[in-house]
Amino acid sequence: MNPYADQEREPWEHVAQSYTWALDQEIAEMARKNEETVHWVRQQQKCDAVKQRQAFSKGEDSQLRRLLEKLAYGFRSEAEHWRSLEEETRRAARHWEREAEKLVREEVRRLRAAQLETERCRMAYERRKAYEDARERRRREKEQERARVRREEADRQAWQAYQDRWAALTDPKAAPVELTFRIIPWPTFSPPRDVEDLTPARIATFILSPQHSEGQTKKERIKSALRRWHPDRFGRVLIRVKESDRDAVERGVGSVARCLNSLLAQEA
Repeated sequence: MNPYADQEREPWEHVAQSYTWALDQEIAEMARKNEETVHWVRQQQKCDAVKQRQAFSKGEDSQLRRLLEKLAYGFRSEAEHWRSLEEETRRAARHWEREAEKLVREEVRRLRAAQLETERCRMAYERRKAYEDARERRRREKEQERARVRREEADRQAWQAYQDRWAALTDPKAAPVELTFRIIPWPTFSPPRDVEDLTPARIATFILSPQHSEGQTKKERIKSALRRWHPDRFGRVLIRVKESDRDAVERGVGSVARCLNSLLAQEA
């Protein structure tokens, strides 16, 4: 016997079986009571028959015989009534058993239909969610791509502005202009506010950016930058710096030169 047979059965089957068992018990009880009644009636019939025979043997009158026959007929009718009642009870029990099974089957069909509808809704939700997630992912990817393109374009423009400002700064034909810390074209993507903003990370990111100087190696880029920022070479620019900014510019140039020398040493 399979120990998991009961566990594998549908819940409605347990309900129907329990209802049938209770109904059988009720029918059995009614049958037992009916059998007791029929037995009593038959016992009475036997007693009456004995009394009737005794009465006949004693020569009792016909009135007594008619009375006894009437009683016997009544007992037979009563017994027949109980037999009919028992049969009617059984028919009613079978009818209600069928009705109970019908109700259980209908409830099971309803529950299964609800389960199928729930599953359909769940699958529809998951499909919709997958579609929305994919659309959101594509949107983010496009936005990231646009941001990357904008960032790369901004980097290229920053490098071009850096080159243009250096060209103007070193153009011998240009009119002399008094320089300040903010006017100096520092090698960073955004203008530094002071010397502390000239960090090695910002300088290296700018000089070694892949958005410019595609035909040059890292070493060539660093050497090219050093030709501009070496303190001895920058001296010709430094003399044009405003006196109040000269110390800050000189310290800034030193920071840039040290960073470039460090990068060059790493490439050696």
